[in-house]
Amino acid sequence: MPREITNVLVRQEPVREYAKKIRAVRFATYAIVKRVLDFVFSVVLLVALLPLFLIVGILIKIDSPGPVFFKQERTGKDGRVFKMFKFRSMVADNDVRDNSCEDKYTRIGGFLRKTSIDELPQLFNVLCGQMSFIGPRPWITEYWTNMNEEERRRNLVRPGITGLAAAKGRNGLTIFEKIALDLEYVENFSLWEDLRVVFWTVKAVVGAKDVSNGKSGIHGDIDLLKERNGGFARTGWARKPLVSIIIPVFNGEKVILETINSIWQQTYKNWEAIIVDDVSTDGTRELLKKVKSRKIRVIKLRKNGGAAKARNRGIQEAKGDFICFLDADDLWHPEKLEKQVRFMLDNESSFSFTGYEFADENGIGNGRVVYVPETITYKQALKNTTISTITVMFNLNKLDKKDIKMPNIESEDTATWWNVLKNVEYANGLNEPLSLYRRTKNTLSSNKLVAIGRIWRLYRNHENLSLLSSVTNFVGYAYNAVKRRV
Repeated sequence: MPREITNVLVRQEPVREYAKKIRAVRFATYAIVKRVLDFVFSVVLLVALLPLFLIVGILIKIDSPGPVFFKQERTGKDGRVFKMFKFRSMVADNDVRDNSCEDKYTRIGGFLRKTSIDELPQLFNVLCGQMSFIGPRPWITEYWTNMNEEERRRNLVRPGITGLAAAKGRNGLTIFEKIALDLEYVENFSLWEDLRVVFWTVKAVVGAKDVSNGKSGIHGDIDLLKERNGGFARTGWARKPLVSIIIPVFNGEKVILETINSIWQQTYKNWEAIIVDDVSTDGTRELLKKVKSRKIRVIKLRKNGGAAKARNRGIQEAKGDFICFLDADDLWHPEKLEKQVRFMLDNESSFSFTGYEFADENGIGNGRVVYVPETITYKQALKNTTISTITVMFNLNKLDKKDIKMPNIESEDTATWWNVLKNVEYANGLNEPLSLYRRTKNTLSSNKLVAIGRIWRLYRNHENLSLLSSVTNFVGYAYNAVKRRV
């Protein structure tokens, strides 16, 4: 694991936050200015182009039966759906979602599409604030459904009548090239970027190339999005599953920002983090007040109840399709979520866990790695407590939240894994170290005698095993525990 991931320089946070705030202010300021300009120019152009609207409307009515305007639901800013207007260029019964036949253009429709005159009614959308003159093109809702979170960033701004991707390559670009250009536009959102788009738009309209994107192309784009986002259609998913990350914290001011940073570093972006503060008495709560993100929720408990109650509250609040746990002092490798979600989908798993590496108090791996079996059953788990909490992931489409609720006892996590394994055939092990498990002098697991006592009580009191069965399983537990640390 790269050193920079495990060394979150807290002193850099104020600088980063300041830069983010400056950028956010510039973004918001230009968005306001742009909206004013959109409103003014849309009014002026609608008045000026009224004769052209009348002529085109008459020609469309003469050419074929049906309405003058074509209306269709598209995805706009922040994923909001609106009805976009165009001059109708196809026969009235043409259905873009019916892939059994190609689009049926009217006689005038081809000319309208080639000259982009069919787009002019979108001035009404601009006037209403649903669109802008310049921005990523608004696509049908199926695109949004099958895009991952990073791709959806193209909708951070209002969609446009024209945009960088639409003008620079029109439909000669692949769906991924279009998205990349749209994201480039959002990243450089400014007056200069809009002027650049105007230049490319004029050039594209004059050239009149690559103006047709039939329904087969649209369906092909959507299929490619599904495949790129992990082939979720193949596994019954039309999108990347949302992963809920539960983080209980008590007096974690020295490590919590580092842990949060390891989440932000994840290559898998469709996650939410639920941090449950178990009535910390140090500076943890003050630090958590500075965490400003819609992806991270902080829940403050009124009474200290321990890790089990804190995790259970997080489970209760979770909205994800998958649930996993991360302790406030541990860390994940950047690809942890990406690999584990794909692993679970490929194996149709309800419960999975991964390998991990021990780390020192500074969160730096010491090279001692715990490897895990491909599968583990309930009986095997009694003899082998290799499942670490920070490596676990549950599929809530196969399990219920009550199935993973943790009992308020010692070693509540191990007891939970055993409870779940009583109801599933086995858990799947991804034999790759994807987490860093800090071992400090203050952790319960660092005291061997305490750990031994807790496991024995689990056998006798929680699992109600006989003395002989408890001894047999304890021998297996002791052997595997020593093996992991050698």
